[in-house]
This record gives sequence, C-alpha cells and structure tokens, in this order.
Amino acid sequence: MKMKKSLALALAAVTVGACICIAPSSAASVDDAQVQSINQQIAANKEKQDQLAAELNALQGELDAEWEQKLLLDQSVDAAMQQKETLTTLISQLEAEIAELSERDIEATKKIEEQRKAFLERMVALHEDGTVSYLELILGAEDLNTFLTKYDYVTSMLDYDKKVIADLKATKEELAKAREQKEAALAEQKAAKDYYDSETERLASLQAAQDAVVNSIKSNVSQTEALKNKAEAEENALDAKLTETLQEIQRQEELAKQQAEQQQQQQEQEKPTPQQPTNYESAPNVSNDGSFMWPLMTGHISSPFGYRSFNGGEFHRATDIACPTGTPIYAANSGTVVTSTWHDSYGNYVLINHGNGYATLYAHMSLRLCSGGQYVEKGSVIGLVGDTGYSFGSHLHFEFRINGTCVDAEAQIPH
Repeated sequence: MKMKKSLALALAAVTVGACICIAPSSAASVDDAQVQSINQQIAANKEKQDQLAAELNALQGELDAEWEQKLLLDQSVDAAMQQKETLTTLISQLEAEIAELSERDIEATKKIEEQRKAFLERMVALHEDGTVSYLELILGAEDLNTFLTKYDYVTSMLDYDKKVIADLKATKEELAKAREQKEAALAEQKAAKDYYDSETERLASLQAAQDAVVNSIKSNVSQTEALKNKAEAEENALDAKLTETLQEIQRQEELAKQQAEQQQQQQEQEKPTPQQPTNYESAPNVSNDGSFMWPLMTGHISSPFGYRSFNGGEFHRATDIACPTGTPIYAANSGTVVTSTWHDSYGNYVLINHGNGYATLYAHMSLRLCSGGQYVEKGSVIGLVGDTGYSFGSHLHFEFRINGTCVDAEAQIPH
C-alpha cells in the first residue's frame, strides 16, 4: 500500500511539472530560419509531452495499470531528453547568433567612428584653407569656361559630402538593427536556458516516477510473470518481423549486385553523406576497416547470449550490457539505419543494416539519436543507454544478426 501511494505521489509530481514547462516564445526572436525551425521542434515536442502527461494523469486512479504507466513514463522520459537535446542545440545556435551580432556591432561602431573622423577632418581642412563658400566660388568665375569648371568641381564636392553623410546614416541604422537583433537573441537565449532548467526538473520527476512504478511492478509476483509472458510474445513477434525485413533487404542487395555484374558496372554507388548526431563525439581511435566494434566503452555483460540460468531458463537472443543511463551507444559498424522507433518490449530501439547479411540492433535506449534511412559511420553515437520497454535496470540489449538470425555478438566482436 505504501508503494502504491508513493507511485501516485510521483505521478502527481510529473503532472505538475508538465504544467510549468512552457516553450519559449519566438515572437521577439532573431529572424533566422534555423532558430525558427528548432523552436517549431520544441513546440511539437511540448505538445507530445502534454499528451503523455494527460494519459498518465488519467491512469493515476488505476493502480492496477502499472505496466501502462511504465510505458508512458518511458516515452515521457524520452520526450524530456529529446527536448533537452533540442534546447541545447537552440542555445548553441543562439550563442553563435549573438557572437556574430556582437562582431557586427564592433565593426559598425568602428566604421562610424572612421566615417565621422574623416568628415570632421575634411571640414577642418576646408576651414584652415580659408575656402570661401561654394556660391562665392562659382560667382567669382572670370569667364564662362572658368564658371563651368568651378561648377563641376562644386557639384562633385557636394555629391561627395552627401555620400559621406548618407553612408554615415546607413551605418548607424545598421548598428541599431544589429543591437536590436542582439537584444532579441539574448532574450530568447535566456528563455531557452530557463526552459532547459525546468525540463531538467521535469526529467528528474519522471525518472522518480519511473523508479516508483518499476518497484511497484516488482512487488507483484503474479503481475511480473504475466508481463514476462507478454513481453516474450511481443519479442518473438518482433524477431520474426525483423528477420523477414533483413532477409528481404539481403535479397534486394543480392539482386542489385547481380544486375550490376550483368551490366558490367564496376563503380560503387555513392554512399549517403554520413551524419553525426549533434552534441556527441564519435568513439575515439576507431578504424573504419569494415570490422565490427563493441558498441559501448564501459559496462559489463549482465546476461550473455543463449539460455539463461534464471527467468525460467528462456533463450536470450542478445547480449545485455549493464551500464548507467545516458552512456553513449556507438554504431558497431557503418551502415544504414533500417528502423529507429519505439516498441513496448524493446522500448527505444535502432536496427542498422551493414550489408552482406550483417545487421545489429540496440534496444532499451533512453534516447535515439539517428533516424530511419540515415547512413551512420562506425563509431558514431546512435543513442544513449536506458531502461525503456520491458526492462528493469539500465542496460543495452545488443543483437548481432547474420542473414536475419541472431547470433552471439561476443563470438563475432573482440572486446
């Protein structure tokens, strides 16, 4: 009963957090398409968070629905982490905008001073030279030719003076605009940082609720057994689907290879441009020689490939690697992302096709950092370790597949 009460309190805290997180207004933002695009992503994610919070709130009175609560909390944590990632990108972009506008401010100020100084020096020179007025200069002409010559000279001088004044005015307007844009960027950056702080608090509340619901599920033996059976059924269905997908990809690859040989085309098709997710660095000292690398730089194997000595002796088709939530997950080899999505049992997962029948899968991520169809280089960060889906401890579920079938990753990759 105490566990149920703590779960309800944790979920209530999440609901309150959802109400105070408001996306920064872009009404006074700088006129930059990239910043506006990021703000649109933030608004869309905020809408998703509100929907998940409403669904969680609706389940608070149904304490027998803990599994549904966990899945919603998993997705809510993912949304909060995505929002923080997007806000980090926005803050970084605004920092670059502010730096550029500051440089424009310095340059315009310097230019104004130089223009003003040049104009004053000209006025002083005219005064010291004792030059009479432009009108007296023209009227003092001795004949028509002299008059026309002096008129042309005076006209040129007047045009020059007008241009100097116009340039000075234009530079001052440019400076005023740069400063106005800088103030808008600073205001938006402050709003983004405030929102980031509130999203950090929201994430902590979500993770606390996650822990509470997991503990509640673990305390109910009959429910845990039922969930285990349900998860196994879902995983078997997904395994069959993935095997079929990968075998079809391999069939298409072999067909393309045969067609290329028939046409005697020796040149390789141009690969898509590799993309490295923002704010994360690739694995160090990676040689892209076609070999596979271990997907984590830390952690220990908590459940190897094969039949388990616990959990009913079920067959485990992956290698589980225990390590803290948020640990970077690296692509074991270069390839194309077949799937990057959510599954109730696998949670956030990514499937990468490496060609020649090889594929790898990464499940229970807290955050996915690649998209379907994207080409990723070996060692690039594709996600972060988590505890989503049918998982009760932070770890990476790592599958190594050949011709669609799971094999022991430890036997394939030295580590």
